[in-house]
Amino acid sequence: MQKDAPLSERRPAGLERHAAAVAAGRAYASSRAQSFDRQKAAAYYRQAAEAGDPSGMHNYGAACINGQGVPHDPVAGREWIERSAHAGLAAAQHTLSVLARRGVGGERDLEAFVRWAQRAADQGVAPAFYDLGIYFLEPDGAHDADPPRAAEYLRQAALKQHPAAQYSYAMLCEHGVGVPANNIQAFVYFALALRGGQSAAQERLDRLRARMNARELTAAQNLLDTAT
Repeated sequence: MQKDAPLSERRPAGLERHAAAVAAGRAYASSRAQSFDRQKAAAYYRQAAEAGDPSGMHNYGAACINGQGVPHDPVAGREWIERSAHAGLAAAQHTLSVLARRGVGGERDLEAFVRWAQRAADQGVAPAFYDLGIYFLEPDGAHDADPPRAAEYLRQAALKQHPAAQYSYAMLCEHGVGVPANNIQAFVYFALALRGGQSAAQERLDRLRARMNARELTAAQNLLDTAT
């Protein structure tokens, strides 16, 4: 007779069921499913959400907000996503920050936007760094502009290979906003942004190349060659 697995190797049956429900929901919401069925996806997400699974809460909340497979209900959607955010899911924290900034499913709350975006950034979510960086360049109500803070957020997102952040940080480096002007750094980040699909970076690179000397171009290229 086969022996039971050690307790340290067992997963609680409830956790396995919840994870399976989330996986099933994702399958029905994608082309991997035999039939594309948003209603089934939402039903599986709700099953997991009601059982307390953070990913289920986040995905079911998004379904409510978008009206995908369930009636459009942004208030309920935001509530589910907030529960997921409080449970510590980084993706939900970022989503909640976006909802708070836009006033979707509740009041527009810029303090909540900053708070939840920061929590997501603390978990390494690149778009959260980017959102905070853009916000502190041109705040829309609750805070004063803080270019050095904005530059640092954008730099962190750029280091995480966020193309739009790479482009924005390059602009700051080129014009000396929040950071000392530095054509070499600007060139490197414009080039990285171009690799990531930011086509507008090509014109900026051409302009920089025309006014940089040979030493600066060599230094920029050496940095670019070592970039991942």
